[in-house]
Amino acid sequence: MAEQTFRIRSWIKASDADLRDGLVGFLSFFVGDLIVDNVTLRRTLDGRYTLSWPARTDRHGKKHSSIRPVSDEVRRRIEHQIFAELAEREGIRVVPEANDA
Repeated sequence: MAEQTFRIRSWIKASDADLRDGLVGFLSFFVGDLIVDNVTLRRTLDGRYTLSWPARTDRHGKKHSSIRPVSDEVRRRIEHQIFAELAEREGIRVVPEANDA
C-alpha cells in the first residue's frame, strides 16, 4: 500500500480554559480523497503532544474508535506530518516524543 499524505483541512485553537486542561485544538485532515474530522491535539501531563482520534462511548462507558492509526509507527508518521504543517502554517511548535526524534 502506498504511503498516505495527511494535510490539514482546518485548525481551530482551543479556548483558554481547555488549554489549561491539555486540549490544544481541533483538526480536520485530508487523507487522499477522504476527510477525517474530530481529531484533537492534546498536551499530556508530561508535556508531550499527541493526536486524539474520534471515538464514541457506549452505554457502558467503553470507548470505541471510529478511526485510528493501524500501528504506533503509523501514528508517529501521521503526527510528524501534522506537527510539521502546524509549525509551518500556524507557528505552533510541537515537540515529538523523545523516541520519535
